[in-house]
Amino acid sequence: MGKSIALVAAAVLAVVAVGAIVWSVMSQNTPASTVGEATPEAQLFPEATPPVATNARAGAVEELLGPSFDAAEEGRIEFVDEEGRVERELLYDRLEPREGGRIEVERPQAWIHMASGGVAHLQAARGSLLQPQGRREPESGRFDGDVLIRVFDEDPRPLGDESQWSPTLTFETASLNFDTTMGEVRTNDHVVIEAKGVHLEFTGFTLLIDEVRERLALFETNSAGLATIDPSEFGSEDDDAANAGEDASGLSAAVVTSLYRAAMRGDVEILFGQRRALAERFELWARLHDNRPTEATLEGLRHLGGGSQSTSEPEQSASADSDSANDALVEVRWSGGLEIRPLDAPTLELEQDDALARLSSPTRGAVELHDDVSQLSTSSVSLDFAIASRLIHWSGVGSRGVVLRAADQFEATTNRFDLDLASAEAVFPGPGVITSLNVPEDASLDEPLTPAEISWRRDALVTLARSETGIDFGADSVIQRARFNGDVLAVDRDLAISGDSMDSYFNINQDNATTLSRVVISRNARADAGPDGLLTAERIDIEFDLSQPEVTPSIATAQGDVRVSRDGSTLRADLAEATFRRTDAGRLEVGVFNADLGVVAQTADGVRMTADSLRAYPNQNVADLEGDPARISFGDSAVTGNEMRIDQTRRSLTVFGSGQLERLQADDSLGYESIVLQWADSMKYDDVAGEATFLGDCVLTADISELARDVVTAGRIDLFTRPYESRQQDDASNQSIERAVAYGAAAGPDAVNVARVESRRYVSDADAPGGIRLSRLIYLDGPEIIATVPEQELLVPHPGRLLIENRDTSGEDERGPDVRGTTLIEWDGHFLLKRDVGAAEFTRQVRVRHRPPGARQITELEAERLDLAFDPDVEQAASADAPQFVWAQAQGAVYAAQGRRQVIADRMLYDNSLNFAELTAWPGNIVTLYDADAPTPLTGELLRWDLLRDRVEWRGARPTAAPD
Repeated sequence: MGKSIALVAAAVLAVVAVGAIVWSVMSQNTPASTVGEATPEAQLFPEATPPVATNARAGAVEELLGPSFDAAEEGRIEFVDEEGRVERELLYDRLEPREGGRIEVERPQAWIHMASGGVAHLQAARGSLLQPQGRREPESGRFDGDVLIRVFDEDPRPLGDESQWSPTLTFETASLNFDTTMGEVRTNDHVVIEAKGVHLEFTGFTLLIDEVRERLALFETNSAGLATIDPSEFGSEDDDAANAGEDASGLSAAVVTSLYRAAMRGDVEILFGQRRALAERFELWARLHDNRPTEATLEGLRHLGGGSQSTSEPEQSASADSDSANDALVEVRWSGGLEIRPLDAPTLELEQDDALARLSSPTRGAVELHDDVSQLSTSSVSLDFAIASRLIHWSGVGSRGVVLRAADQFEATTNRFDLDLASAEAVFPGPGVITSLNVPEDASLDEPLTPAEISWRRDALVTLARSETGIDFGADSVIQRARFNGDVLAVDRDLAISGDSMDSYFNINQDNATTLSRVVISRNARADAGPDGLLTAERIDIEFDLSQPEVTPSIATAQGDVRVSRDGSTLRADLAEATFRRTDAGRLEVGVFNADLGVVAQTADGVRMTADSLRAYPNQNVADLEGDPARISFGDSAVTGNEMRIDQTRRSLTVFGSGQLERLQADDSLGYESIVLQWADSMKYDDVAGEATFLGDCVLTADISELARDVVTAGRIDLFTRPYESRQQDDASNQSIERAVAYGAAAGPDAVNVARVESRRYVSDADAPGGIRLSRLIYLDGPEIIATVPEQELLVPHPGRLLIENRDTSGEDERGPDVRGTTLIEWDGHFLLKRDVGAAEFTRQVRVRHRPPGARQITELEAERLDLAFDPDVEQAASADAPQFVWAQAQGAVYAAQGRRQVIADRMLYDNSLNFAELTAWPGNIVTLYDADAPTPLTGELLRWDLLRDRVEWRGARPTAAPD
């Protein structure tokens, strides 16, 4: 669009040149010029040497015709300079003096010879001149009938045939008036001016010459006008030849500088192919060197006109596309007139450039530019174009800002917009907003539409594709980069992106349309997706997938104090990255999300995660955590491990490798204040099934208090909680452990590898190291150990052993048999402890060994089944602890031995309250007592053994025979 604005300068300069030619014809008494001093002609037209008549071969007209005032036919008058060179020629068919100094001339012609060798030619059907007595030049006059002024590079008359003449400038009108006393040339008729690449039409003009300062004072036409400009005619080899004599500074010693301002009034319209500009006023400020544009201005015009074209190029064939030729023409129309004035000193407009064009609309406040090819349009209060530096400035005032619209794509609004055609950069030096005009296909007619837009408060810079001559409009992507600064905010539907600055990069997508390829938000970056979450960071970098027909981000990276929140869940890290894709339905979704360095995440329901890195797959509802270690906690419970995976769909947690589970809160169902479970190989928790499996050198440490601790070691531990659906149906969040299974081997029950429950009880003792002393120690071993919490049962379903070491010293005098010391129980069947009813059972080849403290002898008991009863209210910890029992019963092949006595029976019942044991036999069997102090065994049906007094009592005793 700048091309169509700048070429108006050529039309204005042509008007100035015509004024110089006309005055050169009329004025005959201008003093000779000197080097470095400008005459009106030299100021107005290049290389025009002013005429000198002081040594003319003929003087005034009356001197030529004599005092008789007779008419002269077909005459010729020459004007020569001091050296005798012909400078002007006046030809006529008839010259007739009249009274009062008036002279009538038929078919006058004037030839003006310029120092460069070029000539100017004026002709008309007739002329009327007023030359009072004593004046050497006409005072005033008028030319009528086909007034024609032509300028040639050299005298065309040697060519003979006038049809072969090729003027560089022509001026046509019906009449022309001049007044040398007023320094004025004017006409009220239609005027047509043709110059190289320029065609001008308007009606009537006034030209004033300041003879004192020897320059143009005013050129003005109050009519509507038309200028047609052909950019291809600019920048020929003639321009270079004209500057051949310039020195390194760009100016020759004889160069004369002059300044002008031109203004077109009324409705101004500029057309360039399918581009047009509309305004109320067009103004041009120009610096001329020897009355021609400076080389910088010409260079700017050459670039805008498509570059230089050699005159030796062959002409286009007649079959060339006429529409393309018309698109190269520029038309300028105005309705209120044209005015040209000289300037005494450089104005602000000329301080930075040799030529500046301005479009303005002081009344309507709307300068409009439209490009139907690119479908771009702008609206502003004024528009400045610095031609030499090729800078365009759009300006607005107050509420009437600058509006840039791209078809139905977007609309930009600001108070100023600058376009540098040389560097291919567009600048918004102040605040602004760009609004998308696209209506989404899925937009609802029932809901108000919020358009996508980007706004900024400081400035913005748009970098365009650049060629050697400036903006490369033929590039695949004309827009390459846009940078916005100062509280930048981009909004699209429910997504809002903001930051201190934003860089946008552009490229071509699969449809060969310019689209976003990358966006970088720096400092206080923020992406708010409403219900889809909020992301903040120091920097957010988004890359887009150019293979998609619509704008689709492919990967986004956030750096520096990254914070993400959604639905009450939050995440913090130093670095985050997300990949995106579109579903078959066209919906944008996150493919993979990565967070690294100091990752801290917390869900809305209170789950907290810390890790060195987090990798999430939102479409699969899966997240992987890595750390040294990573940690997932809920309330006072936590799981740690180097590698973990959360599967939200399956509601599962997997720890790859070693890890640890902590429950640091009190659990009423288990009776523990805290639980710590460590493993070496892996862990998996399935919340849907309510199952957790821990593999490899598992160690579970459970603290009842500071004086009580249980430790489970196993190759595998399974924990069971209530299934998820069951909890949801009861609206319960309790995930307390309902069952726990410890295996000696990871694969399950294994006779070689056993699990162990170790229970330790301490008492306070000021004399002991650390202030506590071990009171009781219990070991429970088995290939499989099962604890069922609701039923308060402990089961070893396979052969195992139970070791109890009781170091309690309290109540020794009140006790019956000494239960202190070490007790070992082994079995080949199973062991079952029912805590709620206070019962324990051992089956198949049960073996009991007991050694009191300091004693050498061992109390032994063997049976097929052993049942124990104890007070269930004494202790409620789910461990292998054995509180003081109430009674014990052994059945099946019972063998009991203490000291020197041994008993064989079918059943033994021990009553702790009576401190005695009762041994009985099944019907048909007998109880046998072996006593080392008796020569023969004793037998009977029932034996009562007072263990406290070591006395026995028989019922149904039978005789025995002593051995020989």
